[in-house]
Amino acid sequence: DVLADVFWEESAQGSVCLVWDADGIMRLRKEKRILGNMIGSLPGHPSQNTQLALPLSLLPEEVTLCVERNWIRLLTVNEELLKDPSKASEIQQHHQQATIWKYPTTETEKHKYAVFKELYDRGYYITSGMLFGGDYAVYPADPLVFHAEFIVSVREFNELMSPKALITFGRLGVGVKKSPVLAAVNNEGQVCFVTLTWRGVT
Repeated sequence: DVLADVFWEESAQGSVCLVWDADGIMRLRKEKRILGNMIGSLPGHPSQNTQLALPLSLLPEEVTLCVERNWIRLLTVNEELLKDPSKASEIQQHHQQATIWKYPTTETEKHKYAVFKELYDRGYYITSGMLFGGDYAVYPADPLVFHAEFIVSVREFNELMSPKALITFGRLGVGVKKSPVLAAVNNEGQVCFVTLTWRGVT
């Protein structure tokens, strides 16, 4: 069951995937725990960024999960939509489905997606963790009701971390009252998690 049409555009900064339909956004959130991030301005209040509006921008990991499970229809963006977003409903009727969604391609992207998918399949709500210094902010339920429980940083399985890097990440998580978690994919393809616990010394 396709829940929403997602408009996909490649840019110099990477893939941009947007949902313009409010009903589709609500279905993705309520039925599938796909959250994305609102990036549009509110009419009449364009100079603030505490409350944002359509469109919804999806993480590439969210797009891949939705494509794999047939929850979205991925459409290519054309110039007409970029000039006039109000035509989204009209334009999507004439769009053809995008050819091939290419994320993930690199080993780093594959590991990040494996971690994202593992967390999702465990029932968590997941958003970007950029504001907290990690890859993902992980919530036990809808972020509109709950605070994030974990900040997850995806690493290489055999990566060496300096004591300073470990302490920095640990203190960062404690500073925002969330458990810092290191995640990696081992040589057997299994996702592994290590939670850091910060203890003061007296």
